[in-house]
Amino acid sequence: MYKCRLKYLALAGVVLLSGCVDKSQSTIVEMFRVSPAGIGATVGKIYIHPIVGGGIRLQPALHDLPAGELILQIHRLPSCAPDNKTATPALAAGNSDQPIAAEGDKSDMPLLIVDNFGIADSPVDASQLTLEDLRGHSLEVHTGNDDSSSAKSIRIACGTVQLP
Repeated sequence: MYKCRLKYLALAGVVLLSGCVDKSQSTIVEMFRVSPAGIGATVGKIYIHPIVGGGIRLQPALHDLPAGELILQIHRLPSCAPDNKTATPALAAGNSDQPIAAEGDKSDMPLLIVDNFGIADSPVDASQLTLEDLRGHSLEVHTGNDDSSSAKSIRIACGTVQLP
């Protein structure tokens, strides 16, 4: 009987730990409005936490964004300069010089949901990434379809990741 209780207790512990974040190793990325003219005002922050068991959780606290589904991606250089969109493709698995199809792209994450008031505050989990994967890169928010290299995708916000 005690063995059975221990098994259930161990299982409950595993279930509770999955999805938990380690805030001791977190980082904060300040996000700014961007356009072809340059970098503008802040639109908030994204808090990035490692998930216990693997992956990262991006917890946005963003405002003044267009309502709907937006694309959140990691780009290679830690720059939000106006020419960053064309000069630096998304972080890709394997060959770091070329973006690859979406199925193998490490930078692909679930969509960022923005409410009717322009607020994005729902967490985004990326099980394929670690905090270290973000070192030396930038986070970008795009409108349009799910291909940030497309002319239909417009970069509207950006922040550089600075890890200790």
